[in-house]
Amino acid sequence: MTLDSDSPPQSPWRRFLGRIPTAAVVGASLILAVLILILPILPGEQTVSLKLGDLSAQDVLAPRSVTYISESLTRQARAEAAKAVALVYDPPDSLIAREQAEKLQAAMDFITNVRSDPYSALDQKLDDLAQLSDVVLTDEAAARVLQLSDMDWELVQQEAKAVLERIMRQPIGPSQLGDVLESIPNFVSLSFPENLIYPVSELVRNLVVPNSLFNEEATEKLREEAAANAESVTRSFVTGQVVIPRGKLVTEADLEAVFMLGLTTESLNLRNAASMILAVFLSGTLLMMFISQFHPEMTRRVRSVFLFCMIVLTFLAVARIMVPGHAVLPFLFPIAALGILIASLFGRGLGILTAMMLATFAGWLGNNSLEIGLYGGLSALTAVLLLGKGEKPLRFFGAGFAAGMTGSLVVVITRLSEPASDLIGILTLVGCSFVNGLLSGSLSLGLLFLIGNLFDIPTNLQLLDLSRPDHPLLREILLQAPGTYQHSLQVANLAEYAGERIGANTLLLRVGALYHDAGKAVQPKFFVENQAAENNPHDRLDPESSARLIIQHTRDGLNLARKHHLPTRVRDLITEHHGTLRANYQYGMALEAAGGKAGKIDEEKYRYPGPRPRSKEAAILMLADGVEAKYRAVLPTTPEDVEKLVRTVLDDRLAQHQFDNTDLTLHDLDVIREALIDALRGRSHSRLLYPEDEKKQPPKNTQRRKS
Repeated sequence: MTLDSDSPPQSPWRRFLGRIPTAAVVGASLILAVLILILPILPGEQTVSLKLGDLSAQDVLAPRSVTYISESLTRQARAEAAKAVALVYDPPDSLIAREQAEKLQAAMDFITNVRSDPYSALDQKLDDLAQLSDVVLTDEAAARVLQLSDMDWELVQQEAKAVLERIMRQPIGPSQLGDVLESIPNFVSLSFPENLIYPVSELVRNLVVPNSLFNEEATEKLREEAAANAESVTRSFVTGQVVIPRGKLVTEADLEAVFMLGLTTESLNLRNAASMILAVFLSGTLLMMFISQFHPEMTRRVRSVFLFCMIVLTFLAVARIMVPGHAVLPFLFPIAALGILIASLFGRGLGILTAMMLATFAGWLGNNSLEIGLYGGLSALTAVLLLGKGEKPLRFFGAGFAAGMTGSLVVVITRLSEPASDLIGILTLVGCSFVNGLLSGSLSLGLLFLIGNLFDIPTNLQLLDLSRPDHPLLREILLQAPGTYQHSLQVANLAEYAGERIGANTLLLRVGALYHDAGKAVQPKFFVENQAAENNPHDRLDPESSARLIIQHTRDGLNLARKHHLPTRVRDLITEHHGTLRANYQYGMALEAAGGKAGKIDEEKYRYPGPRPRSKEAAILMLADGVEAKYRAVLPTTPEDVEKLVRTVLDDRLAQHQFDNTDLTLHDLDVIREALIDALRGRSHSRLLYPEDEKKQPPKNTQRRKS
């Protein structure tokens, strides 16, 4: 996080080099995922190699009994039902008929004017009639119209309007237009003079247009309804039955049967490979986007990324073995265990997303089975939601049981709607669901202990154990440095309260706070909270030696943490909670001794070695520790004093660029500040001091801020 221009920027080249290991792990994992999905895993897993249109070289026999809904035959039945639906046309549009009648009237009015023009010769009149746009008359028709007597022309006009009206009253589709044009003379009245039928037909011919247009939406809706109402086609095979006889042309239904029996050798064609690659890289991209946005600290730890990828690849390989070509095994595949495991290690959001994606792939591997996808995804979702923080082993088994219950409900819901389902089959899958839940709970719990120890990742179970007061290192701190122990408890409360406000790992924060000053137990008397009222050994030391002893407690704390096998994340909080801050009191004493000339002092000797905080938790711990220490020194009595105290500590850490390597936002810092103020205000209320208490008050230690 960079808050001003004085913050030292990290070079692009360094950032690029830092991302190479993570990118290499992710890239290799994506390639492995594609290979797992495309290549056979078990030897002899596939025994038949057929393609659409091939001639079967031998009889293909069913190795086991199976009943399934044939998607290819069902698709054909639905297509035939849809094809049988008659096309739907809209009713005749009267507006079109009126428009055509108006055009006819306008054309006839024009012809009347041309006929009555006494100054134009016949050739000129023919040329004028050729200018008509809506009614196109052949030369013969135009000549005959001009030669008609006025009475005959009047009859022609009246009959033309009547004929056009009769024709346009009936529905005319685009495909029917040709037949209607051929039958125009049939619409002329039987009492009409025969010699005048021709000009009437020619006048009307160009104005007859489709008035009943094809309604594609209504037709498609009827087709969809017909397809939806078509019954699913169920196929059954018993062990030893001929699935594809020798010499038969292989159809799509044959390939489907071979696949459902687990006999297929899916060829590595370009379309199949491209589909797999796109699916894997889309899923990988979405996962990395989620991790970068909600778990950015994870991307900076190659070990965490490697572990995440290995867990997902392992479960994907198991899915590749258990799901394709099997009827019962997919319902024993413990997708919920993946969700629980990822949620416990990296966060519930990532656990849910990862499990949902694996469930999608499991459904895809199961012949695009929506049931398998819903079964795995909803079971994992239920397990993760009920797991909570996963601080007790019993919660894992409870989450597994809930996953089994959800899976059984999915089975009942999906199978009840299938006519081919039988009660025994449903009960078998329900039983598998509960076995799956038990397996998911126990497997995730066992893997969590194993992975936490192998990869040095603090699980909630491990952190909860570290927070127990009877832990050897905590007991050592309590016995050797009781003041430090009490200070750590107060810091833990503050840090946990603030961390909860911004979604940080509160359990990690509490444990880190309990151990952050463990090094003070090595030389407790050099720290003010463990000193007697009038005995401060720093009074006998020069500023540089005093600062060195104060700063040494982070190194001592790290050594103790290693000795007691504390996780790396907890050790990081010990070394980062002071960052590269300066021991201001000792530095001020040194500056005073140097006559105010900073150039005579090596400032680095008065700074903690760092590193600066690299996570939200380390930054929160730094603020909570600084605020609690200053609170004990100043003892503010009003809410305004508390707010000023917190702001002073926060501004000091920002001025020293302590949060540049974290992903904290200004909004996060504002929330943390308000949380610390709220927590401290509860401690700053005053109480009545009785006279006998006043006599017992010890004199204030004027040297308390030295350490």
